[in-house]
Amino acid sequence: MNERSRIIQEVFYLDGSLRDIYVLGTSEDDWQALLTYLRMSPYPVEYLQGGEMLGSLPEHASDIFALRDENSPLSELRIDRDRLGLNCHFFTPDEIEFDLDPKDFQNEEQVASLLDFMRTIGRVLNKPITLTGENDVQGPLFRYDPATNADTWLYEELES
Repeated sequence: MNERSRIIQEVFYLDGSLRDIYVLGTSEDDWQALLTYLRMSPYPVEYLQGGEMLGSLPEHASDIFALRDENSPLSELRIDRDRLGLNCHFFTPDEIEFDLDPKDFQNEEQVASLLDFMRTIGRVLNKPITLTGENDVQGPLFRYDPATNADTWLYEELES
């Protein structure tokens, strides 16, 4: 089995759970940089509030966070539904989280597209970005660090 096939088998196994992508230690400025990039990017983006599609992505991240309170519906970005199928929720300004369904990453081309997206976002924000199991911030499976331009697969540690 080649390395890419092994990665798909070990990291994108189908067990009903999602995988998450995290950028930690963020601020509204980082969210703003993300929104600015996505507006100009080749990735189609849909903006939803409480599950309802809204017209366009708000200009300012601060406007999205201002909408949030205990009674307001959740804001969500859907990124490249056809190729990546990423969902991004505005839970908190201090972390950017995307979730994905591993069933959408079962071949080398799909995984390569995901890693390209992650590297790009890491560079745009100039922050490390990790792929983890669902809600497993402390258990990265993959990490990209733009400071060193290094990719690291960490899934082997799961086998021990």
